[in-house]
Amino acid sequence: MKKDDQEQVRLAYHEAGHAAMVLIVGGAVHWVTLIPSKKFDAHTNATTFSPSAAVLVALSGDACERIRFRHASRGAHGDYATAAKKIAPSRIPRYIDVAKALLQLHWKGVEALAQELLRKKKMTGAEARNAFTVPGSGEPS
Repeated sequence: MKKDDQEQVRLAYHEAGHAAMVLIVGGAVHWVTLIPSKKFDAHTNATTFSPSAAVLVALSGDACERIRFRHASRGAHGDYATAAKKIAPSRIPRYIDVAKALLQLHWKGVEALAQELLRKKKMTGAEARNAFTVPGSGEPS
């Protein structure tokens, strides 16, 4: 696999982690994309309803990379900064552990979402939710 392809896979799992966590905590995904912009290499646009949920969502891209690739890239620094605005930085490792546990419980849906994002490159919230909801995997419906 070429380096650019490997980066796309990593980005897809990172963004799938964010989008999946939004759905797990009862938020709304508006869209998710692998198409770069001036500000982001890839991005998930979503709404959450509590500071704790927002922290879990911010850290879930990194958590997803750690599950899938056994390590995280250096691209999550903005996500850490977002989390550190809402909680004490010393609490971030605990939240990453919680994010990893929740993503692992819903891993089939995360995988399906990442694969669909790789295929489409940009998804609406409805498309993300449909991809995440895998029959028999315990994901929200």
